[in-house]
Amino acid sequence: MEQETASSQTVVRPHVEDEDSQAGNELTHQFGERIKHLRISVSLSQEELSFRSGLHRNYISDVERGRRNISLKALDKLAKGLGIALRDLF
Repeated sequence: MEQETASSQTVVRPHVEDEDSQAGNELTHQFGERIKHLRISVSLSQEELSFRSGLHRNYISDVERGRRNISLKALDKLAKGLGIALRDLF
């Protein structure tokens, strides 16, 4: 919920996702599935990938579930942890 204060009144409006936000959610979900597929294909647990990449296991879990919008630095760490080139993440 978003709140705006105008003079002494507070107006509460529900949060509405726009098309870009919805597309971003789908993108993070699809990317997370790709990471999970790659991790499983090289027989790594989330914990082992965490150790190899230097990223927290919970972070990797969130990425795989599409709950994180991952940074370029984290992408690079994941690729190294998986033993693949950065371009092969996509």
